[in-house]
Amino acid sequence: MYTRHDRYLKKNVVVQLYLHSVEDFSDGTFYKNHKNHKNHKNDIKLISENKVCDDFLHMMEEAGFKEAVQDLMDLGLDNNTSYSPLYRDTNFVLNRMYTYDDVCRLMNWKANVNAQTIGGYKFDETTKTFSIFINYVKGEDVVESQRYDDHFENRSTLIAFSKSTESKGAKNMVCVGDQANNDVRIHLFVRKNKKDEGSKEFYYLGELDFVSFMNDEKPVKIMYRLKDEVRSDLFDYFNS
Repeated sequence: MYTRHDRYLKKNVVVQLYLHSVEDFSDGTFYKNHKNHKNHKNDIKLISENKVCDDFLHMMEEAGFKEAVQDLMDLGLDNNTSYSPLYRDTNFVLNRMYTYDDVCRLMNWKANVNAQTIGGYKFDETTKTFSIFINYVKGEDVVESQRYDDHFENRSTLIAFSKSTESKGAKNMVCVGDQANNDVRIHLFVRKNKKDEGSKEFYYLGELDFVSFMNDEKPVKIMYRLKDEVRSDLFDYFNS
């Protein structure tokens, strides 16, 4: 049960995220690197330099508009509670499903990044997050050089591979290997097959700890330890 103080703090967090999201969407920043990006023209500027613009404040003087905004905020707060508890101080819920776009937004990356650019994983320097996306079952349409044998050895151990062009000396691999010292958080997203039903979404399986590099050649074979075991039904699903 949330206290009034808890709800006040939570609401203010939502307000700040909302204002920043409005700014990013309204000026096209979030979509600037997306493959489907088109120029977006603004009719109304709501946010400027992290401050609410006079136009919006003037609109808030209208009782009907203010009530609509309040209803929207209340709805957002109610919807948010259905996704609680959030996982380890993130914007994600363990074992929930998320699209690439969801991850870009909830990771608070500055821009949307398409799947081809991510290419299996992405390190974001600003948020110090390393996000791994795995198609557990590789289809026949996947080229041989990218048909990696990513797999769970058990519910708490993942074997994954770097991109075929990256060695242990590559920036991404140095980031992973030095996790104990650089405070980078490694997140895991898995779907069974990109052609499966609901294939646009990945299960969020929590954070990983780097264990070791298991070879010296390209691609690099990496062992990770999951901070939270894969749920048994999902483990069986991925391996069925």
